[in-house]
Amino acid sequence: MSGVFERATALSRIDAIETALKRLLAALESRNAPARGIESALVTLEKLPFDPQSTIESFQGAPQDQMEFVKRRLERLAALDAVVRAECERMLATTTLAIERTRVLKDGLDALASGNGAGDSVDCTR
Repeated sequence: MSGVFERATALSRIDAIETALKRLLAALESRNAPARGIESALVTLEKLPFDPQSTIESFQGAPQDQMEFVKRRLERLAALDAVVRAECERMLATTTLAIERTRVLKDGLDALASGNGAGDSVDCTR
């Protein structure tokens, strides 16, 4: 009976991780994704420890159809993980570019505010 419990626990963990990955992906893909939503999804995912090797071991001796089922689930989880990682890389690149553009804009605004760049300062209050 212990093997059945271990298998059920492993499948439940796969379900939870898959749900958490989908939630993170949805937060990343959202046009208006606040950092809190992404952070919350990441925290949820971090709380779900996962060891694929122990999952596979818990299915040792199980009927072949169960072995195939868990193999497909693990493959699907790996594919979803790859999609989430790619989206994270895309978001990182986009964010890095936006930060650099903001830095350049701020430097330009600082130069205007100091009045040291082009001679006389400009009065924009009129």
